[in-house]
Amino acid sequence: MTDKKIMGIDLGGTTVKFAILTKDGEIQQKWSIQTNILDEGAHIVPDIVESINRHLHLYNMSAEDFLGIGMGTPGSVDRNKGTVVGAYNLNWKTTQPVKEQIEKGTGITFTLDNDANVAALGERWQGAGDNASDVVFITLGTGVGGGIVMENELLHGAAGCAGEIGHITVDPNGFECTCGKKRMLRNSC
Repeated sequence: MTDKKIMGIDLGGTTVKFAILTKDGEIQQKWSIQTNILDEGAHIVPDIVESINRHLHLYNMSAEDFLGIGMGTPGSVDRNKGTVVGAYNLNWKTTQPVKEQIEKGTGITFTLDNDANVAALGERWQGAGDNASDVVFITLGTGVGGGIVMENELLHGAAGCAGEIGHITVDPNGFECTCGKKRMLRNSC
């Protein structure tokens, strides 16, 4: 019997990136698809499910070959419910039951967190963080964000906002953010 794999997904406003990895973090397969944000992002999760299932067939794999899927997503994540809301670059203004839909569509255990938090964990595990007990990671892309690992634990903070430096007020005359507030760091970059 071969060792079970893990799948990582990076959901972004332009592309969705996938990787199949060993438990040690060795990437064995990777691919990407375009993110279809039309119709209030209604196609995103079905496209993810279809792509996973197509690639599992292509690689002669099944759900039983996996420990689970982990995904980083923009927006506010309820990790217990597996939902996302307020991912405006995906046109997700209302709550999206991502975990439920992906588990139902693939048969693989699924977990998700904010993309900046997942990036911090990944950088700590396989990148410059070198498995240090304390890591701060800053994301620069469509927005500005961050993730914090302290004493080997990912910090989520009140309302899951630990590390979200993009929402710091910096410019009293700044542009309006997609969240509706003004003067945010993410809009000044």
